[in-house]
Amino acid sequence: MLKFRKAMGLLRLPSELDESFYDAMRASLLAAGAVAADIDAIATYLVRMVVERSDAGPEERESPFELISHHLALTDITVRVSPADVVVSVEFPGRLTTH
Repeated sequence: MLKFRKAMGLLRLPSELDESFYDAMRASLLAAGAVAADIDAIATYLVRMVVERSDAGPEERESPFELISHHLALTDITVRVSPADVVVSVEFPGRLTTH
């Protein structure tokens, strides 16, 4: 997991990621042989990045969460954030997966 985090940290992602970015990311991952668990792990990492790099509050995070959910994971995502603004868990109820 450490290598994955380092690799994700080295990506120079644009500040505004739209649905075409997440669609292309999903297509690339699937073409490379990724399975649902791989995509869920990347979606979890991206959700954590959104929480860490945005102001607290649903207005700031709702759009990125929806893009990750609808265009990358292709399933509902439940995100639990602690009062200290730390991600406690990311769940994929349609897949019964929690990270």
